[in-house]
Amino acid sequence: MKKKKLAAIFAAVAIAATPVSTLTASAEDSVDATTTTIYGDINSDGSITLSDSVAFEKVLNGQYTLSDYTVADLNVNYVVDAADKQILLAFLMQVISTLPYTG
Repeated sequence: MKKKKLAAIFAAVAIAATPVSTLTASAEDSVDATTTTIYGDINSDGSITLSDSVAFEKVLNGQYTLSDYTVADLNVNYVVDAADKQILLAFLMQVISTLPYTG
């Protein structure tokens, strides 16, 4: 178990060190009333894991497109950027316990 946690932390740090671009969310990106938003579930698999961090990196680098950028706007400022990615990493490392994070 410790090896898995250490591997996840090292992977997260490596991903966090990668330069990224900034995306801006708009009203068109909002979720309709029948859909539940799972903040941080970037790959839409129903759970928040390290694979979401990898998908987030791809989003920021323009290699992956989200149908709803709300899931990636983890500080709810209508901008998807490296700050949101850091919040996701903090959540994955259990530094913070809830998403979105507005603290």
